[in-house]
Amino acid sequence: MIDPTPDLIRLAEAELVRAELKARRAGTRLSLIIAASFIAGLALIMLTASGYFALAGQFGSPLAALITAIVLALVALVVVLVASRKPGRAYELEMQLAEQEIERARLQARLNLLQVEKAFGDLEKQFSSISRGISGLLGGTPAGDGKEGIAGGSTLPLILLGLRALSAVSPALGRYIQPILRAIGG
Repeated sequence: MIDPTPDLIRLAEAELVRAELKARRAGTRLSLIIAASFIAGLALIMLTASGYFALAGQFGSPLAALITAIVLALVALVVVLVASRKPGRAYELEMQLAEQEIERARLQARLNLLQVEKAFGDLEKQFSSISRGISGLLGGTPAGDGKEGIAGGSTLPLILLGLRALSAVSPALGRYIQPILRAIGG
């Protein structure tokens, strides 16, 4: 039987890589926005102080404070522009690769699931065939719909009784046995 665990692990790892890329990008943008906000706050303080000193002293040291505030505001503007620019080509390529890996892992998991379903279907057909054969040996008809009994009519074949007993004893096994019983008509 095919084990889907490695495919699921690969899918989870690919999803994790994609999430890490997004988190890294968001963290970088957030730190730049915080820096721009801090610088903008300093610029506002300097603009306020320079306005005050400009009115108070007419053209002395307040002019220097005003120039400092303007430079800080320009620096904040540059930081905001850098933070808001589109991601680079390298980031886009990393995201494309991560998404392709996720898609490959999903397709592989689906393929394995289809193979498991086919194998289970084949096993179910074989079991049904064996059950009809045993039913025929125990007194049923060769066409055997799974309901003929040992005495020729009213009792179930031994195999169905055994499966029902197993299903009743163990609910965990019952989840697997019940579909088989429905498939063979028991």
